[in-house]
Amino acid sequence: MASAEAWAAAAPNSVVYNVYGPTETNVCTAYQVPSSWEPARTEPFPIGTCCSGDEGIVVAPDGTPV
Repeated sequence: MASAEAWAAAAPNSVVYNVYGPTETNVCTAYQVPSSWEPARTEPFPIGTCCSGDEGIVVAPDGTPV
C-alpha cells in the first residue's frame, strides 16, 4: 500500500485504476481505486471484473477450478 499512498500524495487529483490483462491478449479488467482508504489497509485492491458478457474462472496451478 505504500506505493499507492505515495502516488496519491504525489498526484492528489488523479484517478487511479488497477488494470490487469495478459500481454498476449487485449482482454483486460479494471478497478477504479478509491480516492482514499483506511491507513491500516493491507489488502490489495481488486483487479476488477470480467468484460460484459464474459465469465471468469479461478484455477489452481494444475488447472483445476478452485
